[in-house]
Amino acid sequence: MNNQSENYLAVLNIKDRSFKKIKYVDKTSEIVTIIVNYADKDYIIFEEFDQVNRKSIYFIFNLREGDYKIIHSVLNVNPIHYTQIARQGNKLYMNMFYKSDIYRTYSFDLLSGNMKVIEKENSSHPIYFNGNVYFNR
Repeated sequence: MNNQSENYLAVLNIKDRSFKKIKYVDKTSEIVTIIVNYADKDYIIFEEFDQVNRKSIYFIFNLREGDYKIIHSVLNVNPIHYTQIARQGNKLYMNMFYKSDIYRTYSFDLLSGNMKVIEKENSSHPIYFNGNVYFNR
């Protein structure tokens, strides 16, 4: 845990202070970081961002199963970008960098694993509420 060259996603149980490494960073360059974008009682969505190669890979970690898989990847990512995720039932709504100043909003089905674009040119923080996605365009 004291090795500064290690970079990984980890979980710390506050109550019993138990610590567990979940995923080591795939070092494709010298500047690769893991960003936790979303977490609930069932899932963690995290991003592995390679700043040199400008690539983001998004993963879903299933807390009950203890495994993770890739759900999306983006090339030519700006060094400063954001990802916003909200859950409604068995769907995740994700606003992710697409290109230049364009963000896309996706719907990810937790049961089927299918992801589809629901808004191609979103440029601001979307909010999902009561069956609608609200955003500035």
